[in-house]
Amino acid sequence: MEIPAKGKRTARVGLLVQKMGEPAPAGYFVADLAARVEKGQRGTRELLHWASEQLPRIYTQNKQLDEFYKRSILTVLNCRLSRPDLVFQPFYESGPGVAACWQWDTSFSSEMLAVLDPVGLKETLRVIFHCGQGTMIWWNSGLGDAGKIDYSGYGQHPFALIRLVSDYMRLTGDTAFLDEAIDGKSVLQLLKLRAVNMNEQYARPDGLLDFGGGTGKWLEIRTSGYEYVVAAANGMAANYYSQLAQWCRDRNDPEAAKLHAWAEAIWGRLSTTLWNQEAGWYENHYPDGSRHLVISYHQFDLLDLPAIPLANKQRMISRIREGEFLGPYGMFSIARSDRAHWDREDCDWGGGGQYIGCPLRVAESLYRMNEPGKAWDVLSRCIRWVERFPYFPQSTYADNLILQPHQQDWALQISGGGGVQAVVFGLFGIHPAADGSMDIAPFYNPSLGEAKLTGYRFRNHVYDVVMNARKFQVYCDGRKVAENSYKKHAVVRIPAMKEKNE
Repeated sequence: MEIPAKGKRTARVGLLVQKMGEPAPAGYFVADLAARVEKGQRGTRELLHWASEQLPRIYTQNKQLDEFYKRSILTVLNCRLSRPDLVFQPFYESGPGVAACWQWDTSFSSEMLAVLDPVGLKETLRVIFHCGQGTMIWWNSGLGDAGKIDYSGYGQHPFALIRLVSDYMRLTGDTAFLDEAIDGKSVLQLLKLRAVNMNEQYARPDGLLDFGGGTGKWLEIRTSGYEYVVAAANGMAANYYSQLAQWCRDRNDPEAAKLHAWAEAIWGRLSTTLWNQEAGWYENHYPDGSRHLVISYHQFDLLDLPAIPLANKQRMISRIREGEFLGPYGMFSIARSDRAHWDREDCDWGGGGQYIGCPLRVAESLYRMNEPGKAWDVLSRCIRWVERFPYFPQSTYADNLILQPHQQDWALQISGGGGVQAVVFGLFGIHPAADGSMDIAPFYNPSLGEAKLTGYRFRNHVYDVVMNARKFQVYCDGRKVAENSYKKHAVVRIPAMKEKNE
């Protein structure tokens, strides 16, 4: 093809997929290629339109934030597959680099998925439980085909699963999901079995869980120190037990007492045994009695747990500052002061960069802690990702917007949906509760100008939030229900209402 000076030509190029070693047909040409391209583009536009009807829209004077929000949505949509050859429909893959569904990755977008596609998220959970709660489900696995499903048990698996189930039920009101039978056992029974197995396999006499050696079970931190009694993992395990105990109490299940006791044993030991007051950080303990301080942002997963003392949380987040955890484009996965563990070999957990969902979750957690300054410190760096990335990748360096070499095929990752959550449930302060009530407490930043969030759907009602420098307004189904200033802890409480179709 030749394009004359100042001229234009349109071309479409197709790839022929065929068996290896098979010769390409001579002069291969697809006569309807233009129609196929248009069909694909039309499908993308229809998907975008569908998403825009389910998720709220935002409008601010910070164009970078608005673009970040849209690309966060687009990242998840590009991980949403719907084809006849998939193991279930739709299939939310972690990213094209793996072509599989990982529970941990998906959990970083659990709130977004519960709003965007509650039916799809529920089906994903059903398949996870049906497949034995294995960590990875391949796109082409036969259901229950143990030969193709990884049951090895990544350490984060149960904590990701409890978040997925909890967010799904809280945002949809479908608490009956716990009683749904999957292969002869209810979802609640399956979750309890997982708790029992975890306690039997890892619990020490003092109640703390010892997950053993081999850092690959947890994170790719290349130096020892993040093994055995891992503080962050113990906190999340205690939260797993606590949440199950509450669900059991709601159903008068006698196993609630046992689960509560397991949780309380860990909560107590976290404070008396694992907390290092001088460092303001939780330690990891080894069987030989040694103590290891690893300043990993993984520990910020404890910020959402109400049983962690506020004073401890505040000591921990004091490290979220320039040159420690903060880089120009997000967060370092290991604090710069932790020279024993910081490196650039595997940047998403080993130091030089970030797993894309982590700083987004941290920002959302900081907003929930009523720490808007630190939250914006994190989020404002993440929105700079749009300077280079059309979608959000598996990981990126925190001081340079490039992918680490061994993950260049992970050009997008489902945990990027955490950006939607940081904006909707963090910045705009929407806090739906399981009982159908909702608190709204947005956090204004001068860079936003007049900011609007419109079309947030919760229990068949539609909410809008409008912010300017002086006040914020809340609308329900087009009617203004509150107007408030930004005084400390200014919260609009909306009681549970009957769904409109009732």
